[in-house]
Amino acid sequence: MSKLGRWLDKPRVEFEDDVRTIKLLEPLRFINPGELCWVAPTSSVADGASIPKAFWSFIGGPLDDKYRNASIIHDFYCSTRTRPWKKVHTAFYDGMMASRVPLAKAKLMYAAVRYFGPHWTEMDSENVRVLRAQGITDAKKVQRMPVILHQRDYERWLDREETERPPLDLLRPFESEEMEMYAANPKVNNVRNNGPELMRTAARATENGDLPL
Repeated sequence: MSKLGRWLDKPRVEFEDDVRTIKLLEPLRFINPGELCWVAPTSSVADGASIPKAFWSFIGGPLDDKYRNASIIHDFYCSTRTRPWKKVHTAFYDGMMASRVPLAKAKLMYAAVRYFGPHWTEMDSENVRVLRAQGITDAKKVQRMPVILHQRDYERWLDREETERPPLDLLRPFESEEMEMYAANPKVNNVRNNGPELMRTAARATENGDLPL
């Protein structure tokens, strides 16, 4: 495990009319030292508002230079409140360190957001639901995220020998036009059930007598 996190993307942004606010044209992803992925999705907006303005003079602006990536992620999670505030502020620090912000400044800005930045006691359940639908999961409640793969990607996903190019690019929403939606066998709601009938549609399971009475 790396002592530092790593950025998977370079931000592609456009400025809004007020010139101070930027909007992401593509997702911005960060993997923290604990291997948790933080994602600011396409169309996210950031203006550094999650960082106390009293501290802006120390860095020249939260969206400037090496602070930009970490500020975008921090703004997004402070606005959606889909992860605990302490983890969000720590991710801000980890993001700065991964961007090679000097240690003293990174610690100063971390202290600023931890003690004077946004705090919340409950996560926004509606935002959590929306982000889960987009494949962006809640760190506190979801430790695993299901992935839907094309058959051509099976071997690469299961290849444990691959260390230079981990298949993180496969963690993306599956094309909706290639999915089929159907009523599932109600047996899937009980963890004690485990059999091939769980893969059948409810209609076929009824025909085969696999549905519970």
